[in-house]
Amino acid sequence: MRKVNISRISEEEQADNLIILKEFYHAFSSGILSSIGNYMHDDGLYFGKWNKGRALGYLHQLIHKGSSLTEHEYIYFNLGFSNDNIVGEPVIEIRFIPKFPWDDDRYIKADFGDPVNSEYKETVYQFSVTFKDLKIFSLRHPKKTITSIKHFIECN
Repeated sequence: MRKVNISRISEEEQADNLIILKEFYHAFSSGILSSIGNYMHDDGLYFGKWNKGRALGYLHQLIHKGSSLTEHEYIYFNLGFSNDNIVGEPVIEIRFIPKFPWDDDRYIKADFGDPVNSEYKETVYQFSVTFKDLKIFSLRHPKKTITSIKHFIECN
């Protein structure tokens, strides 16, 4: 069994990080790269190998490939944690649905980690993040995620 160390951060730092994640969500869902860049650290490492400029280009491709995600009617986010080679990083999951199913009583908003709802042509991106100086310092796509790290914190 591998040992996992989860760093404890203050409630104030958690609140600051949540604000940064929400701002990233709004910038990403609007497709305004300059806004996204405002929340990224200039010296960060993104997607394992890229600087901020290259990462912004990649994010632009995600947003505008095929039909632009900025034109989708229903967009929301969920929060969770990574559970891959880097356990416990905050993860923001952003979900896009082209047309909101207003008249479909069967529609249920997905929870963190739920599969893509192909019936509604949903697009989902998950980004694992770290923070430094009140900015996103790293960004990546986690391979595995979980909704809570409570178990790890209790065992730490």
